[in-house]
Amino acid sequence: MAYIRAKKSRKNRRINSTKHAAKAKKKRKVVLTGFAKPILEKTWDKKKTVRENFHKLGLAVNPNDSVAPIKVKKPRIKPMYIDPLHIEAMEEEQLVEPEPEPVPVEPPQATSTVLTLEKVAAAGSKLERRIAPGEVEFVTAMMKAHGSDYKAMARDKRNYYQHTPKQIKRKVEAFLRSKQCRQAVDLVREAVAASAMEC
Repeated sequence: MAYIRAKKSRKNRRINSTKHAAKAKKKRKVVLTGFAKPILEKTWDKKKTVRENFHKLGLAVNPNDSVAPIKVKKPRIKPMYIDPLHIEAMEEEQLVEPEPEPVPVEPPQATSTVLTLEKVAAAGSKLERRIAPGEVEFVTAMMKAHGSDYKAMARDKRNYYQHTPKQIKRKVEAFLRSKQCRQAVDLVREAVAASAMEC
């Protein structure tokens, strides 16, 4: 049987949360993902820090540090005594200080890695939104029943989510742009061709 004092001291013991966090930080690795992964893996040095690797590749860890800050200054009026009788004779240039010219910032040298990343990013395809099967059924049923009359679609009893005509129009346009629409059209064509061959 355990003593009461021992139980109390075990119950009130403080858990050291920083110890676990320090261990996890040591184990943590940089994980490269996305289209850049195969390109960066070739030149990535695991012994260097992320900042050193990015500097070697010609990339910026913090994009705000790589660009000079834009300073916009309003023109200051010089304090001077103005004679009200001769104010017309004074030029505006005497009243306003000239603006300082901005310092040009040299763009960083583009390395071969940066150039390949830019090529891959420019050639990359845009991710298409996948439309849910229920929504595809709804849109196709509405298009079969009403064609392009969106007001009639909105009043249809199958529109139980009570979409407005504009919402239905957006859904139909998204469906027509998607791959699922092209696949559905191909299936219909194949079915029509198969039924024509049977006859």
